[in-house]
Amino acid sequence: MALAASTTEHIRDIDMNGLVGRMVHIIGRTSSQREILFVYDLQSSLEQWLPLLHYLSKFANVTAVDLPGCGGMTRFYSVHQKPTITAYADYLASFMRLKFRRKQVVVVGVGFVFVAVTRMLQRFPALRGNVKLLVSIAGFTRFDDVVKRPRVRRIQTVLYGIGGWRPAARAVQTACDNRYLLPRLLAHDSRVVTTSDAIAQQALVAALAAQWRQSDLATRLALAHELLHFDNCTIRISLPIVHIALTGDPTFDHRRVEGHLQVISEDVTVHPVPFTAAELINVNDKRAAQLIPPALRKRLKKL
Repeated sequence: MALAASTTEHIRDIDMNGLVGRMVHIIGRTSSQREILFVYDLQSSLEQWLPLLHYLSKFANVTAVDLPGCGGMTRFYSVHQKPTITAYADYLASFMRLKFRRKQVVVVGVGFVFVAVTRMLQRFPALRGNVKLLVSIAGFTRFDDVVKRPRVRRIQTVLYGIGGWRPAARAVQTACDNRYLLPRLLAHDSRVVTTSDAIAQQALVAALAAQWRQSDLATRLALAHELLHFDNCTIRISLPIVHIALTGDPTFDHRRVEGHLQVISEDVTVHPVPFTAAELINVNDKRAAQLIPPALRKRLKKL
């Protein structure tokens, strides 16, 4: 494993056992030695989250890292590995050991990444000693935290299972990746449909198209298939968790999410934020500040 020299401000290349991507490191605006590890969700990119990373640098040094198969990083399939929750957990564990060693760190995971971080801490209990606080942004811990009708879940199990087969995913990606078909398909995305302003819809479609091209479709579909049945509520991690719930997003059963978080930790704090998933596609400075509630800011300053 090796970190390459910086070529762009704050951005470095990273090579972890053949998985080539990028990481961002931002020096904190205080003299504190506090550290934050931020890992973004699937179908996203480092650039999308830079405003939030800069906001978090008010409290600590901030590091963010690409995920295999996302944001342009090499996919797991390229190193003869399947993209599973456990594979991402092991990847994050390797990064933690490489970057932080004996340092204390606040880990912030968005969406699926909270699933992978939880699995990492369950698989490697020794790493819990490195984590002072675990922050979930729209994270979840069990398949049924996501609201789906049983019939929809059964259909998606079949479709995602087929789509996770690499030749099928490659054929779909090749057929859809053009300026005519892709925008029309993305226009039916729930994040676009629930946005009433026509100009905002066009901007969302453009942003989603860019993310779609940066991430590996076979990886996304294979993970989507596993997430339909996973359960991280079997092992407690006994770490303080702060959960930022996007109350404007109907994707999750928020009461169930909170209940499952309390299964894996006795110290859970929930901060409702009236955002939708669509609003996180374009994170600006104002939105970044709103995403970190005042109580969490105070907690970060004290750590």
